Amino acid sequence: MPSTIRVDGVVKRPPPVPLTGSGDVSPEPTGNTNSSTVLPPISPQHELDIKSLALVADNRQVKKFWKPRVASNLGAEITTSLAMSASLAGRQLGLGTIETESTRLFTERFHVHKQKDMKTLSHDQLHEIAGEFFWRIDDIFFFGLLTREIKGKRGRRSLVRFITDDSAATENQGIFRPKEDHIKVWLRDTSGERRRLEQLIATIAHECVHAYLCIFTDYRDPNYEEHVLEHYYHGTMFWELVEFILLIIFLLTRSPLFQWEIKKHRGLSELCASYKREFGPR
Repeated sequence: MPSTIRVDGVVKRPPPVPLTGSGDVSPEPTGNTNSSTVLPPISPQHELDIKSLALVADNRQVKKFWKPRVASNLGAEITTSLAMSASLAGRQLGLGTIETESTRLFTERFHVHKQKDMKTLSHDQLHEIAGEFFWRIDDIFFFGLLTREIKGKRGRRSLVRFITDDSAATENQGIFRPKEDHIKVWLRDTSGERRRLEQLIATIAHECVHAYLCIFTDYRDPNYEEHVLEHYYHGTMFWELVEFILLIIFLLTRSPLFQWEIKKHRGLSELCASYKREFGPR
């Protein structure tokens, strides 16, 4: 029997794909330029901040108490604002549009995969689809940092490894483990049924926010617990950033299921807030 778990060491960029109605192959986005829309330049301060996060990624080495070799000096409010304003998605919104090459490809690929029957796909096929959206979410929202190739103990690897499990989920639909720097996503729900494409993408986005804030936020910041750690890494900045990402994905795909995911996350956010009001920080 094939393994129920598949792991990627280095997450590779998806191959170029033709856009609908065109026989030409469009180049993959680089994260900096776009053929259809000229994005505003990144501010000097944002550029310095992004370079500092890249340095954190390149020197990532988890030691005792999960303290990295090079720690970020940016608090969660700054890293969250950076993703919402200086990422490809954030800079596009600044122009009043989300119609650029990277986002257009995201939409195109979503509708291509949406036509497929999740129940009949093999684990390898579904792993490739999930891995593609992991890469695209990282490219659009996180400066390509999560899939950045770094030097690991056993050779080159992506900063965050991507794992899929084709067995029935237990409690979690996905999880980010900071000690191992990997995201794991279950392809089936607790009943053993394959999950819908929108559910997989929402879970990937959810876990990417965990990874981004955990790796790139200064754990010495006095507000770190409230912004990141509370409620098992579901702090206030987590809810702000994940809702922003899900809203952009909904605007790109126009799938009503992403509206449901936004409502679900808002409900969980309100639940955490009410718990904190009643019982204090957890």
